[in-house]
Formats: sequence, C-alpha cells, structure tokens
Amino acid sequence: MYLTKFLSQILQKISRALVVNSNEPQVTHKKDRLGNSYWQAYDRKTNKTYTFGTEQGIRSWLDKRYHCI
Repeated sequence: MYLTKFLSQILQKISRALVVNSNEPQVTHKKDRLGNSYWQAYDRKTNKTYTFGTEQGIRSWLDKRYHCI
C-alpha cells in the first residue's frame, strides 16, 4: 500500500514536470484510506495545491480562478 502511494506521487511529479509550459490547473480525483472521495487541484501559476471535498467545490474554484475576466 505504501509503495502504491509512493509510486503514484512520483508519477504525479513526473507528469507535472512534463507539462512545463502549461498554466492549466491539474485536477485529480482521489480517495483517502477510508474510501472518502475528494478532489485536488495543483495551480501552476501559484505553485499551490488545493483540496476540495466535492466536485461542485472544485468546479466553483475553477470557475472563479480561471474564467474571471
């Protein structure tokens, strides 16, 4: 189990590195060890990761962050 999580984190870091010129957020749907579902977004512009408990929460953040004029 630890190895799976470790490999997953490495693959995420590699995929982030391959998208060097992209300012698009990276959104990932995850589950914790109890099976609870949550969403994470990595914002390349600010180099921050945000966590949301619902799909609606992350959609709202995306709308505010990337579709405001």
